[in-house]
Amino acid sequence: MDQTIRARGTPIEFLCTLITLAAAGFSGALLFAIAEAGYSSFQQLAEDVKIPGIVILILVYFIAKLRNWRWLSGGLWTGFWVGSVSTIGLEAVRIIGFRVFHSMPGDLPTLMGVLMTGRIMQGPDTVSTFLGYADHFWNGAVFGVVYVLLFGKRKWWVGTIYGLILGTGFLLSPVVNAIGAGLFGTLVGPKFAVTVYLAHIVFGSLIGWLVQRSSRSGRSIFGHFSASPRDRHPSST
Repeated sequence: MDQTIRARGTPIEFLCTLITLAAAGFSGALLFAIAEAGYSSFQQLAEDVKIPGIVILILVYFIAKLRNWRWLSGGLWTGFWVGSVSTIGLEAVRIIGFRVFHSMPGDLPTLMGVLMTGRIMQGPDTVSTFLGYADHFWNGAVFGVVYVLLFGKRKWWVGTIYGLILGTGFLLSPVVNAIGAGLFGTLVGPKFAVTVYLAHIVFGSLIGWLVQRSSRSGRSIFGHFSASPRDRHPSST
């Protein structure tokens, strides 16, 4: 059962929230796009940015628990599980498109694992494939965190719009050129873009629906830090 929090969100909690959003962004899918743009190898970025980002998110979660910042700790917890579960829906669409309709030029998580482990010449093995899929689900989890903190509890279709934005970002990113699809999949046909959009619509809709049905507070970052003390409630974790 929720109880009213007496104190407003403090500047340090707000700073930790911004750090959380930055760590989530730069430890997620953005990192692979940066690598495919040619700025550094994915393996190097994983070591220098992704792993520290993961550590930062874990530390922020425990700091938030210790400081009784229930909105932030609840947002991290809810975002992680919602994003991870929603990635299963995305994967269902992607795998059907890849295996049945041959709409994808390759298996992206497998490629991510190969590049993360520096096995571009040797090809995938069990460890690289596991790490690639683990990274893929991590990306989904942090997208869930970003959604929960930025938007809070909204109508499920807000998540659908969020998924469409993510899908468009992917189709415009350097990743699509790296896998030989071209912007919006122009080099492999419309089935590629259709699969990407359907997968991300499912992903975003699931995030929106699960967050809407969750027990956490409905406030976004803007509502939480501008709310009066009597209006702010913690989220259940």
